[in-house]
Amino acid sequence: MASRAEFLLQLWNEMINKPLSEVWFDNAIRRAAKEPNAPVADLGPVVDRLLSQGVSSRDLSLICRAAEYQAVFGLPYICWNILASMVLPLLEKKASRDLHHSQHWRRR
Repeated sequence: MASRAEFLLQLWNEMINKPLSEVWFDNAIRRAAKEPNAPVADLGPVVDRLLSQGVSSRDLSLICRAAEYQAVFGLPYICWNILASMVLPLLEKKASRDLHHSQHWRRR
């Protein structure tokens, strides 16, 4: 199992910094032309238009990198909120039950 630092480094290199390779937009354009109904295939024509209007591949990559950063570091908060909404009620129920049992045994 990877350490916390190794995990974060892997996320940084393989997700957040990956768009900086500046090959993703060519792939998006090709994939959209090949499979126009694929998920996010609408990205291909958008990227193609932006590049043809003079937007640099570096600028596109920096925008994509920022979106990756927000997604990667936003996901744990979403997971925590979902987990907390499922687990906290169970813990409260158990705590209430434990309190009831402890009071029951004190009365005896």
